[in-house]
Amino acid sequence: MQAKLRHKVSAGLMSSIPISVRRRVGVHLGRPDSGWSLSLLRRLGFSPRSTMDVGAFLGNWARICLSVFPKTKLTCIEPQDARQKDLQELAEQHPNVRILQVLLGRQERCDVPFAEIGPGSSVLLPSSGETSKQMTTIDHLIETRVCEAPELLKLDVQGYEMEVLEGYTRHFDACQVIQCELSLLPLVPGAPLLHDIVAYLKSRDFVMCDIDEIIHSPGDGAVWQVDALFCRIDSPLRTERAW
Repeated sequence: MQAKLRHKVSAGLMSSIPISVRRRVGVHLGRPDSGWSLSLLRRLGFSPRSTMDVGAFLGNWARICLSVFPKTKLTCIEPQDARQKDLQELAEQHPNVRILQVLLGRQERCDVPFAEIGPGSSVLLPSSGETSKQMTTIDHLIETRVCEAPELLKLDVQGYEMEVLEGYTRHFDACQVIQCELSLLPLVPGAPLLHDIVAYLKSRDFVMCDIDEIIHSPGDGAVWQVDALFCRIDSPLRTERAW
């Protein structure tokens, strides 16, 4: 009980501090941060010609990505109706950004039930049937010249990560870095957990190279999720061995 109370008090105090200040302090203290991790990739020589943000939501990650890689061709995938205005404003500010309102998976499908509930929206959650979306694949988008094969791929799809990756096989050689949300606890029924996705990506010759965010339970402070970066096993991004 005391630990839970301390966590709530701490969370309340943190919420009163501006996000920009929290980020600067967090980076100084070594706390994971998306902007810092992407900047590190740039310093190591990574500069993606094309990027895909799957589960773009409000476009926050997209903006961070563009601040680090301003010349990348960025395709934002977001099926939610309520988020299109925010993303279109982003596209108006950046001519190299394209917005697509579709679902991604392992195959082409029509009228796929989709639970639209803000940041937790998912194909895996129960749906009333009133919301359905078209599903396509990354390979199909590439082959129909909607976008280039993403060298940097970010996935925030609430448990549908492996399904999306199964739809990116024929052109997967282009991919160099994947950012993926990993759950330590089964927050979405039927969704793969951290060890499942790590093993799956290892089978496709990708290994974890960084952690750029840790998400804690608002109740007891336990780690719920992490956002991790993966690169190819033989990537120059992981050649340094000096301690």
